[in-house]
Formats: sequence, structure tokens, C-alpha cells
Amino acid sequence: MSVYQTKEFAKFARKAKLDCADLLAAAMDVAEGRWDASLGGGVLKQLERYRK
Repeated sequence: MSVYQTKEFAKFARKAKLDCADLLAAAMDVAEGRWDASLGGGVLKQLERYRK
């Protein structure tokens, strides 16, 4: 699976301290059908999971 980030999103992710592993795990969850809402236009919402 290929996962790409826009320049704007990459900047947001850095500021939010989201690493690539977390983003890839979220993308894999969405690909497997585990998402919370469809916002239309191919945009899916997934709630953040807190890993401790």
C-alpha cells in the first residue's frame, strides 16, 4: 500500500507530533474497513486512538 501526504498535511502532522508509523496504521485500518464516518468525496473519518 502506498500512503502519500500533502505538504500542508505533513506540516500539520509534524506539529501534532504524529509519526509515520501512526499514520500508516490509521491508513491500514481504513483500508480494512475500520473507520467511523464517511464525510463524502472519498474522505473518511477515523477517531484517534490513544496508545500508551
